[in-house]
Parts: sequence; structure tokens; C-alpha cells
Amino acid sequence: MQRITPRGGKRDFGLGWFRSRRTGQKRPAFVEHLGGGAGFWNVMRLYPAQSLGVVMMGNTTGYDHESILDESVRLAWE
Repeated sequence: MQRITPRGGKRDFGLGWFRSRRTGQKRPAFVEHLGGGAGFWNVMRLYPAQSLGVVMMGNTTGYDHESILDESVRLAWE
């Protein structure tokens, strides 16, 4: 489900998971699914090598989820 196969547009897609081309080389590697609407933004990321999944939900469409998630994966999760 995490293998990225179809390519095109701004994102590369797997089966329900994707990554932006800009973040495709980030380490640790991840796949994500995100979405939002009027007044909310949600994202779920899986970091397979770390056996870690992170879900973030916000009741605004204007927060920097990239920076928050990048910092959260650096924490010691045990």
C-alpha cells in the first residue's frame, strides 16, 4: 500500500497514501494522507522505518503542519 506507482501532478500516489515530490527525498521517509475543508486541515503520516504513525488535526486551514510533523518525528517515541 505504501509503494508509489502512478506518477503525475504535484503528488505521487500509492493505494490511498502519497507524498509530494518536494518531500519524497526527506528522511526519515514517510507516506501520508491529508485533507481539509472549510476551517479544518488533517494529516496522517506513516514512517515505516520508525514503526511510527502520526495523526494531526486542526480547526484551521492555515497552520504549518510540515514543520510540526518534522519536529514530532525527531522526538524519542518509546
